[in-house]
Amino acid sequence: MKEEIMRVLEECQSRFHLRMLLPEVPFLITLESLTAKYTISLKKHESPKIVQEAHNDFYIFADEKMMVDLLKGNERLTALVESGHVKINGSFRGLLFAEAVLWLCREHEVNPVMI
Repeated sequence: MKEEIMRVLEECQSRFHLRMLLPEVPFLITLESLTAKYTISLKKHESPKIVQEAHNDFYIFADEKMMVDLLKGNERLTALVESGHVKINGSFRGLLFAEAVLWLCREHEVNPVMI
């Protein structure tokens, strides 16, 4: 799970169009599975990073497999919440923000174009 979180943070850092969505103050998202718990900080003028914070703005709990699928972009956060595979705590705005960031930072392959 940590490897996927690090990949998401790297993708978030490299996608400059995503910076416009990030808030001026840190938005803290806690991702927890049965075996691990990480809080990531997203802020407009800072690199995304894992932090040691006791509080969060949005909380996501899922088993390891569902969390990895979510982080890879194989599943949408709202779909997992509706199916009951993921538990969340936070505002609706936080849900939309977390889903947008995870979707825009999903893993994807670039296919070369032949001309």
